[in-house]
Amino acid sequence: MGGTLKVGSILYKGSTFTATIPLSVDTKGIEAELQKRSAIDFSQLKALLILHDRNLSERVATLFGEYDLTFEGVTSATLATKILEQEHSFDMVVVEHQLHSAEHQKLYATIKKHPKLLVFVHEDRQAEEEVSADLILPLPVINSVILNALLQLFGRGTSTARKPDALHDTMGESSYLILVVEDNPTNQIIAKELLEQAGNQVIIASNGKEGYETFLKEEARIHLILMDLHMDVMDGYESSRLIRTKNAKVPIVVTSADLMQSVKERCDQLGVNELVGKPYNPDELLSIVQKLASAYQKPMSSLPVLDVSVGVRNVGGDKELYAKILTSFIQESEALLSGLESEHERTLIAELAHKAKGSCGAIGALRAQQLCKQVQKQVEDAKAELDNQLLIPLQEELRQVITEAKRYISQT
Repeated sequence: MGGTLKVGSILYKGSTFTATIPLSVDTKGIEAELQKRSAIDFSQLKALLILHDRNLSERVATLFGEYDLTFEGVTSATLATKILEQEHSFDMVVVEHQLHSAEHQKLYATIKKHPKLLVFVHEDRQAEEEVSADLILPLPVINSVILNALLQLFGRGTSTARKPDALHDTMGESSYLILVVEDNPTNQIIAKELLEQAGNQVIIASNGKEGYETFLKEEARIHLILMDLHMDVMDGYESSRLIRTKNAKVPIVVTSADLMQSVKERCDQLGVNELVGKPYNPDELLSIVQKLASAYQKPMSSLPVLDVSVGVRNVGGDKELYAKILTSFIQESEALLSGLESEHERTLIAELAHKAKGSCGAIGALRAQQLCKQVQKQVEDAKAELDNQLLIPLQEELRQVITEAKRYISQT
């Protein structure tokens, strides 16, 4: 690293060790952190803090001060309940949970759905069972996890919003739906943040049983499963086994702090694709997710013509924007159909298929997206004959998508 290490010693007085390490400023990391913080205007939020631990209280107060987040602090749950009954200006209540506390249970009942409730619990399963909150974080907790919790509770604002035209170019082709099966709230937040920052969508399941049931409901949409091993109710081994009885190909990536040979052998027997250690190495995790999810082809028979839920989610839940994009897609696809019917030049057909692939993925036309990939791959293979048996199904599928898109627009 180019540093120096010096040792000085004086008889009967002691020794001095001096280390010098040249470090560069992580400008990219600073920029990413600032961008993350700018996703929410924290100055518009107001929080009520009920924290008994002095160190925790000082840390949260300092952190909120850095974010310009307005807050008031009390140490009594009873006093907090009275404040909330009289004042309704708080956006969030932050509580350090006290086990078997009637005062805290009354406070939780007062809060109900508004304002948001963020609860810190000491590492105790029973404590988590007592609390019904928007988000629960086990102690000790680091500052970045608290920031991610705020982002999760209050959304990402509009700073990253894109114009409708840009969505066709950037969404759908590399955006995957990941099922994260994890019982630890902190690990849930970390996995969700990492995956969403890479452009993916995430569904959280809190134990193996919930993960299996979620997979059965969402199989047609899920590209990959991130599976913890050690969970209550049902562990990751059993959940993976059950999923494999229904689907032999969906990628399963196991995450565990225990990567002993016996664990690897058992996972191999269950058909797990990869093992990733905890804590996560972001580059390793995202690389594995990208590699496996991009290679996974879901059975087209299980996919709807137009999955509106995927399309709406791709535009941040804005149904009005989604309808505008569908209108643009209809015009684009009608021109594309005309091009596919009249064009016989391989390179131009490949370009048309590539363009349609991204647009279809963006609006949730996943069957058409897969057909576009197949056509593009075959056309780009110079040795293969162009198979009209692929072009014809793609044309028919696009016509069905246009019909479904028009139906959706007419109903909104």
